[in-house]
Amino acid sequence: MNKAFVKIAEAAANALKPDRVHKIGASELLEMLNATEAVTIMDVRNRPDYERGHIQGSISIPLEEVELRHRELDPGKPVVVY
Repeated sequence: MNKAFVKIAEAAANALKPDRVHKIGASELLEMLNATEAVTIMDVRNRPDYERGHIQGSISIPLEEVELRHRELDPGKPVVVY
């Protein structure tokens, strides 16, 4: 995985709740989705990258907008950031 991408995702996660950040892999995310666990998937890439392709059901909140738009997230659901 691209190291710059990992750093972006970690920065976004830390902006939300730094004390509750856990790294997960693709297989863990797939398990969560298959179990129909309520989870919000947040794509922090820029809009053109999101439009080129994204995880189905994810929401686009570019990294530079996370601080302003974090209230759009359901506080009762875990947030997976990529």
